[in-house]
Amino acid sequence: MKVFFTVMWLLVAISSGQAQAVLIHGTATTLEGYRVQLVVNDTLRRLWRTVPDQPSLSPEQEELVEKVTQQDFALRQAGHYVLETDSAGHFRVSARPQDSVTFTAYGHVSQTLGVRDLLRQPAVQVRLLPRPCQEYVPCQEAKPAHFVFIGRKQTVARAQQPNYCNRFSMDGKFTARYQVLENIYNTLPDTVVSFAAYDHYGWPGFSRHETVLLFVSRYCGDYIQEKYQYYPLYRTTDGRWAAPVDTDDLTHPMARKGPKPTKLTFASPVEVDVTKLDAEQRKEYYPAPYYRVEGQKAIAVYGNYVDELLQIKKSTVLKARGIKLK
Repeated sequence: MKVFFTVMWLLVAISSGQAQAVLIHGTATTLEGYRVQLVVNDTLRRLWRTVPDQPSLSPEQEELVEKVTQQDFALRQAGHYVLETDSAGHFRVSARPQDSVTFTAYGHVSQTLGVRDLLRQPAVQVRLLPRPCQEYVPCQEAKPAHFVFIGRKQTVARAQQPNYCNRFSMDGKFTARYQVLENIYNTLPDTVVSFAAYDHYGWPGFSRHETVLLFVSRYCGDYIQEKYQYYPLYRTTDGRWAAPVDTDDLTHPMARKGPKPTKLTFASPVEVDVTKLDAEQRKEYYPAPYYRVEGQKAIAVYGNYVDELLQIKKSTVLKARGIKLK
């Protein structure tokens, strides 16, 4: 709650900050021609500082992240406190004399300048310098090792990616540490494994679950999750691990010969909050008879056991990626 009010205080302060503003115009450029983003008072960074920097997030903290993300987007759209130069580097920004403006661009060293200092310049011209970079050398391993295991979450945290001179990535990098409960395909050398995960949409989906079936490969000595490949696991009444139906498996064009879902009884109900989904989305993501929608929850009725989940991935995504598990 304290964090939530911190966010609200910041947004109120932003709203009232337009009083006695002055107009600054000039150019901000980079050597490579990237457009430069301007942020008044480091607004976005301060907004994101309210988000807990934890290995894993509680449902309340995840809700806060979503709210901050929406406010981040709103600020960018409004163009008052976050804006971008045009293709020639020209900009116009309103700010108060006591404010500061941070100039940022991908792969460049940011500059933060006070509005008063900018006003003293006869012509505002900001030139961002490239950050030191290193060459990206792809792994040339011909036969990477592949592992499938049941893992219990210990930590999942955001990781800093190197600034490569010859490679651009739109994915966030994360480091994960999991206890190995059971090796399903190949045997990991330790009872705890650390691996990297890459995600384009935010925090990796597997991090939201306590126990998961993970698909990890070892490339040039580094363990890396096969992108987006996992199943959340839950105990059934007979003590086995199973996952509720993933609709992507139902619609995958290569899934026709794979194991079909069967009706399962989970030891504890597996429920998904569908409050934010409309009627069509509920039917698409949690279709009958595989799920039973009651009020604002979709309850898993069908699913697959671990050995079947492995067969599904072998015949669909992994096969499409050229990964052959014997």
